[in-house]
Amino acid sequence: MTDVCVTSTSYPLRPAPLWSTCTGDVVAIHGEVDISTCALFATMLQAAIESVDDGAGSTEAHVDLGGLDFIDVSGARALVTAGTGRGPENQLVIHRPPALLAMILAIGWGPLAALRLEV
Repeated sequence: MTDVCVTSTSYPLRPAPLWSTCTGDVVAIHGEVDISTCALFATMLQAAIESVDDGAGSTEAHVDLGGLDFIDVSGARALVTAGTGRGPENQLVIHRPPALLAMILAIGWGPLAALRLEV
């Protein structure tokens, strides 16, 4: 997996407010997820999933969100969408989710077999 880094047209002289790094099997996402960065966030999640989906056996995709400074309901929706169709044997494992994200998911979606939050 390659790192994703873009520049933002809103802030032409500084890095985008969202970027990712990859260490082993874990994709770490840093910055802010809101309506303006949600499409990039969804792309990063899909890349994490595709990096482990080889069609055989148990494949859990691991994403570390401990580097997020902010995430709103659009980011939660992107997580739920990324996990759609995945079962308990190939969950999207979210490490260090922000407290607000856990609350949004619990209130808005309830239990989700495709997502596993690990604090």
